[in-house]
Amino acid sequence: METIIKTLLITLVAGLSGCATIKDPTIFSEKKETFTPEPVKKVLVVIDIGLEYDKLPSGFAFSKADNAKKMYDPLGQAMTAEVKKSGADADYQLHTTNATLVIPVGYSHVWIQKLDRFVHTTSSAGSSVSGRIWKATIIQWRPTAPAAEKFKAVFRSEYEADGPRCFMPNTFPNKDECQQNYVGTVVRQWQKSGLKQ
Repeated sequence: METIIKTLLITLVAGLSGCATIKDPTIFSEKKETFTPEPVKKVLVVIDIGLEYDKLPSGFAFSKADNAKKMYDPLGQAMTAEVKKSGADADYQLHTTNATLVIPVGYSHVWIQKLDRFVHTTSSAGSSVSGRIWKATIIQWRPTAPAAEKFKAVFRSEYEADGPRCFMPNTFPNKDECQQNYVGTVVRQWQKSGLKQ
């Protein structure tokens, strides 16, 4: 009897794991703007999770800050690596508040992934977050130019991706593929922008 129960439990867990996959990113829109390109000297890479930070789990072992780093630092590192491939320098910042982002002096471009809103699924157990909608922008930043010319958006994208969950400790069967697809979707923004040193 004990063997039968164990077999049933293993089958149930395997079945649930097979269903619990993270779907691939979905791009809703992408646009490369018409602009006069400035040389890329140094890029500030920003992942803005101000909308989510207070909702992140925390407990005895890990704080909100720990979990935020686990979920988003791998993407930030991949974005900076993509910029550096083009010969420019890059820094990464995880923006965790709803305060306006302040761009320090010394950057020629800013590449932002901003969490814009959540996708919710309703079931008998209530409402839960089942996805994240992002707005990405690559900005040409000229702090010494006249006010109307300081910012120039050169590339925009809106997409749905729940990729941050791929980097948390979990048992999703497509975890590795999820990480690759999520990071690949984001780094291709820089490639499509046509920006170079």
